[in-house]
Amino acid sequence: MKAHKNCGGFSLIELLCTIAIMGVILSISYPSISAYFKFQSQLDVKTTSEQLLFDIRDVRQQNMSQPNTKYTLYVYGDHYIIQKSSRALPITLKTVNAPNGVTFKSNIGNIESNGVYFSVTGAPSSAGTIYINGAGFKYTLTIQPSTGRAAIVKKEH
Repeated sequence: MKAHKNCGGFSLIELLCTIAIMGVILSISYPSISAYFKFQSQLDVKTTSEQLLFDIRDVRQQNMSQPNTKYTLYVYGDHYIIQKSSRALPITLKTVNAPNGVTFKSNIGNIESNGVYFSVTGAPSSAGTIYINGAGFKYTLTIQPSTGRAAIVKKEH
C-alpha cells in the first residue's frame, strides 16, 4: 500500500491546542455569561410582576365601567387567568403562564377558586398580597381593601 503524504486533517497537537485555547476563552467569558442569565431571570420576574399589576388594574377598570359583567382574576402557582362572566358561562379572556422559575403565591383567601373581582366603586372582593418569586427576588403585589388600589414592592431574598 502506498502512504498518502498530503492528507487533509489536523494533528493531535493542533486539536489539543485548539481545545486548550477554547477552554481559556470560556473560562474568561463565564462570569459575564452567568451574569447575563441572572439578569435575564430577574427581568422575567420584574416583567411578570408588572404584567400582573397591569392585568389587576384592567380587571378593576372593566368591573367599574361594565356593572352588568363580572371580570375575575384567578391566581395559581405558575399562571393566572382572567375570566369574564355575565349571565352565561364564564369566558376565559386571558391566560398568562409564568416563565420558568417564576411562581405565584398569595395570602388572599380562596383566590384559586373564588378569584379577585371588583365592585362598581372599585372595592375588591378580597384584598391581600400576591407574591411573585424567582431568581432570588420577590415582588410583592398588594391589593388595598376598600379602594382596590394595587402596587408592587420589590424585595431581595
